[in-house]
Amino acid sequence: MGTKKRRGGAQEEDIITTEIPQDIFTNILCRLPVKSLLRFKCVCKSWYTLLNDRAFIKLHLNESMQSKDGFNFMFRNVKFFSVDYLLSSASFSKAVEVDFPFKSPSETVAIALGSCHGIFLIGIYNPCQGPWVFYPKNQKKGPLTCSFVFMALCLWNPSTKEYKKLPDTLTKFSRDRSRSYTSVYGFGYNSKIDDYKVMRIFYYYDVDGGVGGCKNCYCESEVLLYSLQTDTCKRIQGDVPYYIHSPIQRKDVVRGTFVNGAIHWLGYHVIPDQFSTQIVSFDIANEEYKKIPQPDFDNTSSLVSIDLGVLQGGLCLYRKYRCKNKSYLDILMMKEYGLKESWEKLLTISPFMEPDWAFNPLCITNKGELIMQKRFTELLRYDPKHGCVIDIKREIYDFPGQTFEVESYIASLVPLQSNMYVGQYNNYGCRTW
Repeated sequence: MGTKKRRGGAQEEDIITTEIPQDIFTNILCRLPVKSLLRFKCVCKSWYTLLNDRAFIKLHLNESMQSKDGFNFMFRNVKFFSVDYLLSSASFSKAVEVDFPFKSPSETVAIALGSCHGIFLIGIYNPCQGPWVFYPKNQKKGPLTCSFVFMALCLWNPSTKEYKKLPDTLTKFSRDRSRSYTSVYGFGYNSKIDDYKVMRIFYYYDVDGGVGGCKNCYCESEVLLYSLQTDTCKRIQGDVPYYIHSPIQRKDVVRGTFVNGAIHWLGYHVIPDQFSTQIVSFDIANEEYKKIPQPDFDNTSSLVSIDLGVLQGGLCLYRKYRCKNKSYLDILMMKEYGLKESWEKLLTISPFMEPDWAFNPLCITNKGELIMQKRFTELLRYDPKHGCVIDIKREIYDFPGQTFEVESYIASLVPLQSNMYVGQYNNYGCRTW
């Protein structure tokens, strides 16, 4: 039996890439999942070059953002877990543990501070010390104030495992740390110059006069803006015209919501006696603060909490309120960004399951069901047609007795230009950070 001669590498590569027209070939690849594309980088040089090409990466990202095949979720308790949700079968994959930068069995914990285009902004801290550092309000006896302290900040693409440690400037206090009570973070994308930006705000208080945005407390702010493109930080001059705060009762660092080229938070004007909550935005391209108009609400209900999020690519407002001794939850979406009249109610959960404050909508399925997290311990599927709620956490992974956070994201090939990867070893056989 005769044997066939093996083709040379260059000739074999030519056959692979010329049998299919280039535009059709590219169109096929941009619809495939990231896991497959990462394997295909090893096929030949031309595929490797194409899959690393910035234009192809953008094409694949746009295709993924418009896809209605499913969703990706990132769970975090002490560890990170990745989960896929398939719309075709309305089912979750089993949770798969994902290593994160700076991971150590007992020395580091990470918090997700935002995500954009499949990249996460994460804060690393020592669990023994904790992210909160407490100080007395003054040198004598009295209540404590606290500041949120991270060992490091990183950008991390869990799909490619690439990460980039951000400059230490973003975690350093330029003034007396005991005066810092609130840390605000935001992460987004400037499409005009193809650049990712990290925003960090520290508020400094007159701790003798009070903390936490009280009326008699003078507040100063310090704003840094990091550019991935230039790998530099710059200071935004002037105080932030708003005091940005967490949703009611949430004990966490303040994280922004990125939509339509701007980072959004809840806040109010730093003006005496004007403390009504506003939707505050920071336009990344123009570096301007703006107030986003809110929908009008009736005065017959009692507000419990309000929060922001993203569903179906639009800015959403989640409003919990009580009316006639029952709790309700409205989910509203701004259909046309910046236009007050475009706020539209997507659904009302009535009566709400219980007057609990911690609530995080994640996605709406093709059946109109809402996947949501509740109380940092439950993952629920809500069917608005029948008004029923199903606990689906055990379909994915059981977190016995543990709280967890979950965030939806898009798997992408977007590079961080660091050439540093989670699990990578250096020449000494040690894992790199």
